[in-house]
Amino acid sequence: MKNENVNVIAVESENAGAVAYWRLSGDTVLADLASAWQAQGLDTALLPPNPSAEVTLRRALVDQESALRKAIKIKGGDFKGGWALVAVDTSDGHVKIEEVLRAKLTGGRVEIDSAHSVLAEGVEASFKTLSRVLATADVSSWLIKLAQDKAAVSLRESGGVYFVPRVHVDFWAKVAKALGACGDHRIFRIPAMKAAEAVEAILDGVAQEAMRLVSDVEADIGEVGVRALQERQRRCDAMLIKIREYEELLGVKMIALHERVAGLAVNVAAAALAA
Repeated sequence: MKNENVNVIAVESENAGAVAYWRLSGDTVLADLASAWQAQGLDTALLPPNPSAEVTLRRALVDQESALRKAIKIKGGDFKGGWALVAVDTSDGHVKIEEVLRAKLTGGRVEIDSAHSVLAEGVEASFKTLSRVLATADVSSWLIKLAQDKAAVSLRESGGVYFVPRVHVDFWAKVAKALGACGDHRIFRIPAMKAAEAVEAILDGVAQEAMRLVSDVEADIGEVGVRALQERQRRCDAMLIKIREYEELLGVKMIALHERVAGLAVNVAAAALAA
């Protein structure tokens, strides 16, 4: 899998916070991460979950691919929803495709149909190993969720670079140490001062996040049920708290943005009552 690394920032108390971004280097063994996480005194409830059995099966089949052997999804039959390995033979100038293995989940266990015992054993071994390992995509998704939960804001539309408020910088430093103990993860630190350019970038990030929420929730009003509306209400409330926290942190009032989200929250509450 491609290489990436986690980069987290430690800053001085007079700074607004830190700019954080990450790359990850290889896979991460869950047990190693849990041990390093506990060593930093972090809440184990924040650890990422194991990959699902469905995801692990797909990865186990992909792990057996080669130049002339590919994993494909099975769309019908007894193994519907499972995966197959097909061999591609072009030795006589024609393309011949032969299924050499198929696998599916039955009660959380892998069921394999194949005449190739070595290949079947390879899939079983990969499934067992990969069920205890986080891929780079898993860790990246988890870090994004951690950033969001700790009131971080994305500084670019495509994500990948986040501003972390000062109050959560120590937490991210511990996260960096825990990840660094699980592989070749280099840690970088970039302090974010309260310079005009930095404040402008942070405010823009908050505004972009809030307006994405407004757009998404407005599209849902009248289209979803009560429970979904209540969940949207919680998201609006969380965004209002986040706006207030950033107003206090940066010493800047975001009156129009606050009113926009507050008005949306009222509309969602009314829609929930009407529903």
